[in-house]
Amino acid sequence: MMGIMPARITPDQLLRHTLAAQCLDARSDDPDVVAMAGRVGGLHATDHLTPYLSLLARIEDFRPEQLTAAWLRERRLDRRRVMRGTLHVVPTERLPVLGCALAPRSGELPREVAALGLDASEERRVAEAILAVLGASGPQTVAGLRKLVPAELQRTLTDRYAGRYGVVTVVTGLLWDRGLLVQGIERPGPDGWRTAPVHYLRAADAFGDEVASRLGGGLKPCDRAAADRSVARWYFAAHGPASAADWAWWSGLPASRAGPALRSIAPELAEVEVVGRADRFLLPAAELDELHERLDAPPAGVRVLPYEDNALKGYRATRDRFFDPAGIARERAFNRFGEALPTILVGGRITGTWVWKERRSIAASLFAAPDGPARAAIEEELARVAAFLGASEVELRAG
Repeated sequence: MMGIMPARITPDQLLRHTLAAQCLDARSDDPDVVAMAGRVGGLHATDHLTPYLSLLARIEDFRPEQLTAAWLRERRLDRRRVMRGTLHVVPTERLPVLGCALAPRSGELPREVAALGLDASEERRVAEAILAVLGASGPQTVAGLRKLVPAELQRTLTDRYAGRYGVVTVVTGLLWDRGLLVQGIERPGPDGWRTAPVHYLRAADAFGDEVASRLGGGLKPCDRAAADRSVARWYFAAHGPASAADWAWWSGLPASRAGPALRSIAPELAEVEVVGRADRFLLPAAELDELHERLDAPPAGVRVLPYEDNALKGYRATRDRFFDPAGIARERAFNRFGEALPTILVGGRITGTWVWKERRSIAASLFAAPDGPARAAIEEELARVAAFLGASEVELRAG
């Protein structure tokens, strides 16, 4: 549909459609965390707590054990470096495509690891020993691996800040980062799934050789162009309307691949103009009627989002769709690296930030004083998050 007269919508319609696509307009009654992760384009997971809080914002009766079980026990979800080389929790069924398109292709040691004094030959020997132990003895914690890997292969690595790391710990992390290992939980801890110790197992044992090959850097041939197209479709379904620049940034693909992938799905997309904006927006053509039916009025509701929530991370060129009218969010809702801080959305706009202080209380800071009903709604949402985190109190400041 690209090439015909673009659809024309208002900023409010754009924001309403964005919130609906990201399940932030109304929380879902469906507890299926795997379906939700697929619908919203994966759950950002650089911080271990982020995917839990992202689901809390989107699922009405979300319980942490629902994610823990699907991810670390049932392995219907997996935590991987995919888009932009950043950690996301994604449906396992998407791993072959994501691995083909986005898995790192280099086996070199990361600079920070090499700085510890670990060389490639030593890393290879320890890696082979770890994989052999897991093949013979099954899933192990890092402590279990340290007991089973031959002692002559183990030593302590020290960085320039005098941090001390066991070589088994470091190499286990490398193997997981490269997609050769999978994290899992074998049995609940004393306080349930949330405190259960993490075990590692070989990706081939968890997912089979084909998926493990993709995660390990595409050791078997795969159709990268087809994988790029599939990832592009997923992006625009979860984040459209969005721009070509948003897509390229979100995926992290080089221009030589991001551009062709977008052009290849162009017949499936519709072009959208937003009143007052020069950006060229795209979304799946099948959503065009739904987009036109969006109410042309500011959205309502309050949502409390975690650090780097995938809704805010879905855009770079057009993420100002979430900004408050005064644009304060541009300076106060993102750190100097451009990472989204934990935020408070009121009517789909970023109107404040929050922090979990010393694991005991929540402190929220609003850009401006809200009216009575808005303040009550914000307090209610913050109390919901506080109860989830076990925070004892909530402090709300404005201005």
